Amino acid sequence: WAARRLPVFGIPAGDFGVQPMHVGDFARLAVEQGDATDDVVLDAVGPEAPSYRELVAQVACAVGARTRIVAMPRWAVLAGAKVLGAFTGDVVLTRDEVDGLADGLLVSKGPPTGTTRLSTWLAEAGPSLGREWASELGRHYL
Repeated sequence: WAARRLPVFGIPAGDFGVQPMHVGDFARLAVEQGDATDDVVLDAVGPEAPSYRELVAQVACAVGARTRIVAMPRWAVLAGAKVLGAFTGDVVLTRDEVDGLADGLLVSKGPPTGTTRLSTWLAEAGPSLGREWASELGRHYL
């Protein structure tokens, strides 16, 4: 939504990785593990691991946006998210989310547990993404 509408998209400065997983892959993994009798710890991650900047650029491209991606200090990203949150009536980004990104918690050292490639999914879903605001608070609390 923000990439479609804002001329600038601020991201935390630094080289941070992400390893997004498709919801269908996550559901499959949950069902498989629900049938298991052993206790295991698995990272729920997909097969592609772009940098956060690359992810934002891929999403912007997929939705046909021309937003400028700008690296900013974490405090500035959080301040911008707070302003956007006031405008949308939602929580856009939290300090814990930014800290998790910076701490490398969104990538795995293990093999991917999902098979759907982000790039393939974006090519298919991109034109419909971000047309309306998807409220975090509305989904979970209202």
